[in-house]
Amino acid sequence: MSKAHQRSFLSLIWLVMLPLGLVACSGSESASPTVAGTPATTSKSELSTPATTLISNTMGATLTGNDLTAQTTVPGSRTPAPVASSPATPPVKGELAYGLLADNRLVALREDGSVFATLHPGNVPPGTITRIPGHYLALSPDKKILYALISGWTDEPDRVAVIEASTAQVKAIYPLARSQGKFIGFAIPGGVYRSLAVGPVTGRLYLFGNRDGTAIITTLNPANGSELASWTARERDGYNWLVYQGEVTPDEQQLYVSYHGDNTGGIDRFELSNSGLVRCPQTRRGWGCIGSHGSFAFYGGNLLVTYGYNVVVAEDNSGKALYGFDTGLTGTHLTEFAIDPKAQKLYAVNSCLVQPEMQGGFSAVNLTNPLQSSVPGEQEWVTPGPAPDLLIIPAPPRTPAANLPCGERLALGSNDLLLVAKITAPPYVIRAATTGALQIVDPRTGKILHNSGTPSAPLDVLFAPS
Repeated sequence: MSKAHQRSFLSLIWLVMLPLGLVACSGSESASPTVAGTPATTSKSELSTPATTLISNTMGATLTGNDLTAQTTVPGSRTPAPVASSPATPPVKGELAYGLLADNRLVALREDGSVFATLHPGNVPPGTITRIPGHYLALSPDKKILYALISGWTDEPDRVAVIEASTAQVKAIYPLARSQGKFIGFAIPGGVYRSLAVGPVTGRLYLFGNRDGTAIITTLNPANGSELASWTARERDGYNWLVYQGEVTPDEQQLYVSYHGDNTGGIDRFELSNSGLVRCPQTRRGWGCIGSHGSFAFYGGNLLVTYGYNVVVAEDNSGKALYGFDTGLTGTHLTEFAIDPKAQKLYAVNSCLVQPEMQGGFSAVNLTNPLQSSVPGEQEWVTPGPAPDLLIIPAPPRTPAANLPCGERLALGSNDLLLVAKITAPPYVIRAATTGALQIVDPRTGKILHNSGTPSAPLDVLFAPS
């Protein structure tokens, strides 16, 4: 990373504290560091105003025929978790656009932006509970089942909801351990787990999160939710290993975990062995063995990672920077993107949780035309470099525009549609009562086709075949 980017990165570190609603805990926690390598215990566009839908704020009700009145008791919970018992809803044409909201509702939209279903697979948290956008949704290998990680809070356990993707019918609820998800020196008033992934080979569920100052990884049997294994990925060592994202390689032989703590970053790579997990060698305190600051994706045998500025960086398994892709979205805290491997495109949007004059913007980047570095292995980009194929940002004086997409998480569908999770909140303060929207965007033009307002902030989004 260049010195300029290091300074930019450090100046953004404090922003991490605000979205988490971090509260200092009394006492201290310390332990010897985990030994690395050992088993781990520009241009303005004329955009039309999108169609807008408002999703009902009625709690405990659905907007379609899904009757979620039948309930089953969750062990250790004061209130039951709902399970759908109504007849299956007829499938729809195209894909369903799912959005998991901060109040534990799961919304399914048709491609035209109309509401297909609103589900309540978890109990509604207090409106003041702080939430974190993340990777809470995943599909089974055959794409027939949607798994949703439902966050708990102080008195509520996390849950995994098992949903028939084509009909939005809840088939099962798997309760998980109950905890505040504490980590060194702070407590998050939310759940333990913050990322969910599905094994491409076995279909197992992989959960990534924090408990009592450690980073943990747990695997579940997808058939019944029983725990198969649980590992400590990072011991308590004085650093806040706040998990941001976890993923499984296509051969299910390796796990990758990224961190987004107030004094941590980067990605750890773990080898799955008969004796547990073996972590990659750490070369820098407070960092994983691979550099990053946010989300990542597998592409072309390498990793595409973010560092919180406008360039998405391609790195090898050792963390060496190979080349980059300039989104042109300057002045924002870029941590998320979506890729289309077939079209060889990368899509990114500006965050909504920045200064008003910086909100809104869309970028489409050609993955066959990378940005080169003047110093091999470093982020010293040659300028001018390749420009994005499409860049739409607010015109001077950079006033926010309602017809420009902005959001945190985004997902690409198979029908050339992009789903964006827009959060309406003061900068980096996201609560269960925070409102937002699900934006369906045409990635070829950057236009918002449909804008569906939500009574609670969408934390994650995903397209599923219907």
